[in-house]
This record gives sequence, C-alpha cells and structure tokens, in this order.
Amino acid sequence: MLTLEQYRNPDMGRLYDQYLAGGPVGYMKDLFAGMIENPEDAMQLALSFYGPVFILYSIYDGGDR
Repeated sequence: MLTLEQYRNPDMGRLYDQYLAGGPVGYMKDLFAGMIENPEDAMQLALSFYGPVFILYSIYDGGDR
C-alpha cells in the first residue's frame, strides 16, 4: 500500500524513502564504510547488497495475484 500511496501523499513518499529506499541504503553504506578498506566504495557495496532485497520486496508486496 505504501508503494502506491507514495505518489499521492508527500508524507507517504517520505515514509517510503525512509523505510524502503534511501534509509536502508544509507544505513548499509555507513555499516560497510566501517568494514571495508576503502570507504569510498561503501555506497556501491550497499547498492549491490540492497538491490536484490528491494526487488524481492517489490515482487512479494503484491501478495497473491
């Protein structure tokens, strides 16, 4: 439901970003930056890690179709 409402309601758009998009990626970027030798690579690593997770959220968000 949040996926649809993000386009109609700015508050829902911010919530979507915080919980399913920019929030998790930023959190993972910070985690990876402390774990790898080159912190500049942390964003790419976070995107590579979270991309498949986000796709699975999107696939299963619809439930039984």
